Amino acid sequence: MSNKINSIIQNPNMQARAKKSAEKYQNIPKEYMDVAQGMETQFINHMLNEMRKSVKSTEPDSSATKYYKSLMDHERAKIMAETENGIGLKDVILDQIYPKHMRVGMPNKHAINAYQQEVDSKQGESNEQ
Repeated sequence: MSNKINSIIQNPNMQARAKKSAEKYQNIPKEYMDVAQGMETQFINHMLNEMRKSVKSTEPDSSATKYYKSLMDHERAKIMAETENGIGLKDVILDQIYPKHMRVGMPNKHAINAYQQEVDSKQGESNEQ
């Protein structure tokens, strides 16, 4: 089994995909990544809970079984959100809270400062009108 895992890890295609994924989120501050991944996890968890409600069971679940299932759903949601693309919600959220034009060629601190200046200038314009 460990030989199979090693062959997967050493696979050039897998290494290229991992590198591309790492580059995709390279200029995004950790705080933004945590927020986007957390929101995707919450959405997936909610989706799994609703899907579970749609399945008819012959016997009602005990409180322990409900608790166990909720923990399992949460762990599944975390795993799904941590995969390379998740369900794509993380990218949509990042595009909203940290637009792509702010990511290119700027270190994180400069991007945050540039965004703050942009917001301040827009607020100044709206106050003048």
